[in-house]
Amino acid sequence: NFMHNVRQVYAGLPIYSSDKHLSFLPLSHVFERMCGYYLMAYVGAEISYAASIDTVIDDAQKYEPTFLLAVPRFYEKVWNVIKQKISIAPKWKKALFAWSLKIGGQIAEAEQSKKSVSILNKIQHGIAYILIFKKMRALFGGHLRFAVSGGAALEAEIGDFFRSIG
Repeated sequence: NFMHNVRQVYAGLPIYSSDKHLSFLPLSHVFERMCGYYLMAYVGAEISYAASIDTVIDDAQKYEPTFLLAVPRFYEKVWNVIKQKISIAPKWKKALFAWSLKIGGQIAEAEQSKKSVSILNKIQHGIAYILIFKKMRALFGGHLRFAVSGGAALEAEIGDFFRSIG
């Protein structure tokens, strides 16, 4: 059953032997065991282990993962910290953040529906990337190609946020 699931995930996700996964869920969690351990071993990818759940951000900056696997609660915590920091930011930063998420969302939607993106949107996205998204992505080591949420449902708002920042 595990190997069947691993092969199905491998067929649907762009995972390569050059990928690096930062593991921080317990291996007793079937989601981590299948995707974070068996799948990584199947493709020959590198697995790094976080010292603890409290050190994930520091460990991500150290190991520079390209693939992140987590349960929705992890993404919720990250989103809540960011929302809290934005809530106390000056108005201009709040406006820049909202504008960046709007542009990022438009780009993500266009990519998902395989629609072309205007030159203006590409330029705006480049600005949003430099000013906002690059800093947020750096929290996770700066090399993430994608992050997977599993084990339970992820709130749409949180998924949209992570899709918007790339």
